[in-house]
Amino acid sequence: MNKLITIIVAVLAIIALAQSATINSIVQNDHTLLISTTPQNMIWVEAQLKYGGLITNILPYCKQPFGLPINCTLPAVPSCDNIRLYATVIGMGSMELTKDFTCTVTAP
Repeated sequence: MNKLITIIVAVLAIIALAQSATINSIVQNDHTLLISTTPQNMIWVEAQLKYGGLITNILPYCKQPFGLPINCTLPAVPSCDNIRLYATVIGMGSMELTKDFTCTVTAP
């Protein structure tokens, strides 16, 4: 019986964490985007800027020291109206996070 209760509690905790996953904030400083997410212990598989139907892959320019916001330093920032992150969350599987965001275009 204790094993069943433990499994149920673990499943409920995972569901609660998945429901709370979000992009908290995005701050652009020239060519750098700082993206704060909850939870922060994610393994990023995709990071994209979207503008209409155009998708720009920014993952090669991003890094995230454990527990800190994602830091993406781009050679140039294109037009965008949305940010999409796709991640594997340790112990939870995969999830997609999106947030409306208008980029300030910068040249290289």
